[in-house]
Amino acid sequence: MAGSERAARCRAKVFRFVPKALPLALAVCFSSVAHAQLCATGNWSATGSEPCTPADPGNFAAGSGATSETQCFAGTYQPLAGQSSCLSASPGFFVGNAGATLQAQCIPGTFQGVPGQATCANADLGFFVSTFGASVETQAAPGSFTSVRGSTAPTLCSPGFYQPASGATECGSLQPGPGSFVGASGASAPTPAPAGSFVPLPGATAPTACAGGFFQASPGQADCSTPTPAGTFTTGGASVPTACPAGTYQNIAGQTTCNPAPGGSFTLAGATIPVACSPGSFQPLTGRSACTPAGAGFFVPTSGATGETACAAGTTSSPGATQCVTAQFSLSIAKSGTGTGTVTSAPAGISCGSACLASFDTGASVALTATPDASSIFSGWGGACSGSAACNVTMDSAKSVTADFEPSTSIPRLGNISTRMDVLTGNNVMIAGFVIGGSTPKTVAITATGPSLAAFGIANPLPNPMLTLVRQSDHAVIATNDDWQADPNASQLTASGFAPTDPREAGIVATLPPGAYTAIVSGAGNGVGVSVVGVFELDHPEVPLVNISTRGFVQGGNNVMIAGLIVQGNGPQQVVITATGPSLAPFGITNPLANPTLTLVRQSDHAVIGTNDDWQTNANAADIMASGFAPTDPLESALLVTLDPGAYTAIVSGVGGTGVSVVGVFTVP
Repeated sequence: MAGSERAARCRAKVFRFVPKALPLALAVCFSSVAHAQLCATGNWSATGSEPCTPADPGNFAAGSGATSETQCFAGTYQPLAGQSSCLSASPGFFVGNAGATLQAQCIPGTFQGVPGQATCANADLGFFVSTFGASVETQAAPGSFTSVRGSTAPTLCSPGFYQPASGATECGSLQPGPGSFVGASGASAPTPAPAGSFVPLPGATAPTACAGGFFQASPGQADCSTPTPAGTFTTGGASVPTACPAGTYQNIAGQTTCNPAPGGSFTLAGATIPVACSPGSFQPLTGRSACTPAGAGFFVPTSGATGETACAAGTTSSPGATQCVTAQFSLSIAKSGTGTGTVTSAPAGISCGSACLASFDTGASVALTATPDASSIFSGWGGACSGSAACNVTMDSAKSVTADFEPSTSIPRLGNISTRMDVLTGNNVMIAGFVIGGSTPKTVAITATGPSLAAFGIANPLPNPMLTLVRQSDHAVIATNDDWQADPNASQLTASGFAPTDPREAGIVATLPPGAYTAIVSGAGNGVGVSVVGVFELDHPEVPLVNISTRGFVQGGNNVMIAGLIVQGNGPQQVVITATGPSLAPFGITNPLANPTLTLVRQSDHAVIGTNDDWQTNANAADIMASGFAPTDPLESALLVTLDPGAYTAIVSGVGGTGVSVVGVFTVP
């Protein structure tokens, strides 16, 4: 501040603030003007004392009493006036000229890491600076480089080249070798060729796919020269060969496709050759993985067939057959009933038993035989056969036959038969007839009683019966007996339980083949009287006593003819009972019973089951006729009845007369 300006200010203060002390204030004020001060730091004047001027921006005055201002040196700056020093340029900045009021940023491509610098440094080779104001330079990353100083950005390595190091100045000397490639810019390392491809030359930018028919299983390879083996193929770029699909094959290595299996053959996956269809199978199509079995009724005799052949008429086959055989039908056997037995066949095949199903050729005649066990009987066939006779089955279709076996005691049959009547002499003796059916011999006990009847109220029993057994086929006498204990089979008769109780009575035990027999009862010494003749089965209940009849002289009172019969088994038995007389005359009987009557009585309760005088008056006369057992004379009597198991008597008497009659009991199937 100039001295005159300072004095004026002093006077103003004096007059404003200290009017009462004006003389003293003026003295002080003018005293300070008379003695001037040095310029303060940051100010200057030519004399170094007041009045002083502040140093301008970009300049500084370092001490007090400065006589001039100094420009800021390069590398420093000062944006303010009146400053005693300059500021150093910050890192990343520079001040290139003296007297600067501002610092400048380093431009991209340059940097400055030290403060107070007048310039920025260019980025070195292998480095770059991409921003303003950088205090450091950046290394080029792997896969890039800088080849000039002052670079603002790295250059990426081109495809086909790579750079693994940082701060590189070039990429042109590093190329991928065979088996690898660099496909993109900026690569730091080569890429191995993947499996299924190869790289044959250095500097490649892409791998080459393996050609069809070849494969490469390993990565990083320079070739793809391995051909696909037989049974496989590839279409290109394959790391492994592909197996030929089922239904195709390939017999040559290095192929791009597989061949379809021809007709008559098949293949599984990976086949090198087709497989011919085996005999019994065929394949009409190509490219198949299996053959088709010949159908039922067809055959395939050779391998490699494309079709099947139908069996000739009368022959057949199972699926998958190589030839046809004579057609067969099955024959099945079932057994019914509560008895046991076996069924066999001729020709062989059935043994039932265990084998109850067999097949026989078409048109074959199969004979079945039913054999009951010891405790059973064969009661008849069912199904394709009926009855109880031989069973012959013609195999013109599948057949089934049932054989019924029953316990030997369960079949309805006539077990024991007997007749009581007055025995006279000559033609008026008592004659009992019976028939053994079936095909097996049967043992029977035949008795003729007399004296033992007295205990039952018979006043005139035959005192000493005699018994003669005659075979009807040839009228041969089979056996005779007077006193039963003298018979050679007396012990067997006793054991049977049918032995007479009086030693004078007669008894015979005989085993007889099937057929008709008569037992003649007469009195020793021409004696006469009432007697009972009986026929009793001792074995083979399955062999029936089919028909029984007795001829004798019918009188009145207790001397009528009484025939006894027993139905055995577990079911009813149908019988025809007849009493004949007039029809006997043609056979030499001079005194036949003129008009027989018949009464059937059940022994359990003595109930009358049925009566008849003239058989044609019966309500079921037509059924009697159909049975084959009808009498031949209308005056004779007959009953057709179904009897439950039990004992019965058939009483024959005459209407107002006496005479010879025959009472008969016949089973009806």
